[in-house]
Amino acid sequence: MEALQSTKAQVDARKDKNGKKCAIVLVDVVGIDKLQFKEAFGDVNYLLNEYTVYLKEGTKQLTIINGKNKVLANFDDFDIAIESGTTYKLILETSNKLRSACFYLKPKDADLVFNNKKVTKNENGIYVINDKMGKYDYSVTAKGYETVNGQVELTEGELVVTKDIELEEKKYPISIICSHPKANLFIDDIPLGTVESQNNIMLTEGKHVIRVTNKECKDYESNYTVKASGNTPIKVTLTEYKKKIVYHKNERTKTTGNFRSHIDVNVSGNYFLDEKSTIWKANLEYHQYLGIFAFKEGIGAGVLDPSDKQHKELDKYAEVTNCTHKTIFAMDLPLQAGLALPLSRYNTSSVLLLAGLYGAYYNIGHSADKMEDNKAVNSDSFDFGLRANVQFYINRFSLSFEWNNSLSKYKLGTNIGVSLGYRFY
Repeated sequence: MEALQSTKAQVDARKDKNGKKCAIVLVDVVGIDKLQFKEAFGDVNYLLNEYTVYLKEGTKQLTIINGKNKVLANFDDFDIAIESGTTYKLILETSNKLRSACFYLKPKDADLVFNNKKVTKNENGIYVINDKMGKYDYSVTAKGYETVNGQVELTEGELVVTKDIELEEKKYPISIICSHPKANLFIDDIPLGTVESQNNIMLTEGKHVIRVTNKECKDYESNYTVKASGNTPIKVTLTEYKKKIVYHKNERTKTTGNFRSHIDVNVSGNYFLDEKSTIWKANLEYHQYLGIFAFKEGIGAGVLDPSDKQHKELDKYAEVTNCTHKTIFAMDLPLQAGLALPLSRYNTSSVLLLAGLYGAYYNIGHSADKMEDNKAVNSDSFDFGLRANVQFYINRFSLSFEWNNSLSKYKLGTNIGVSLGYRFY
């Protein structure tokens, strides 16, 4: 008998009448499942040749009763004092020195043959064999699974031998013939490499999903039922994409070309935060795509809001006259790059995240009758700076939010804008 480094008595605690935790004695014995324990405090639990006996602290002995027979375990003989919350192990040896083999099997309906005898599982779903010491052969079988044969040895030093056995499902060969041998093969969403590299495909009986992909072709996907009686070859013919954009119900579909482009037209309004003035423009943009990368160039032309009286940075005559402007003309050229992220299949809805540069020209004209020398004059300003966009597409329509920051000597500051547009392919 010995004390164990176990927390079982703490976790599965049972308290005596004085509120102190009991000790636990685990009594191991093979082949006897109806023992009684005189000094036990409360119910005794039994599972797989092991009794869990609760004892009060200070108990000196344990009387074990088997029918008319009694065995006394005196703890002083083992130099052990029963302490509260401590777990102990006591092993009882039977006269015939039986040992136990416990089998945990998967699937649950597997059959066990031990020493040429079929074994029935107990109420806990475990196969338990109690036998004399020695070597024994066993076999585990189940319909649709590979058989496992083995040997177990029951020895004097080990009271219980445990075996965990999980059978593998039987597999059957299939073959795949593909029009593009270097295409990628997936079975049940598991990548297996190229079709041509799979010379020995083994699958379990039943339905499987076969998928073959190639960047130049439409994906192939089909359900295939594997049979134990034999399987016909799977013939896969991939359809190549056309080398142009295909339209279906006015939606762009997949294309083999890595490069694609389109033209946008939109109207925009930008508000100068420092100038507190607004510019209205019509824009023509050219978008190019390479995978998820996007590039944008274009040209925009428009007018400043004529209700604005002064434009201190743009108009060098703003301090000379407080008149309304005769003409207020603006033009800019964006050059940006970023990411195009799809929001739906075939990119019918997407979002563009763009950043880059812009260049702009502003021309403000004044009427002659408003000037001191009765001569019409113009103010010319060139600007450049940083630009960032978040642009949403829903089918052919676009909604864009824009941020600009001037880097030129005129220090026009920051302006923000919004635009609505239409996409042409």
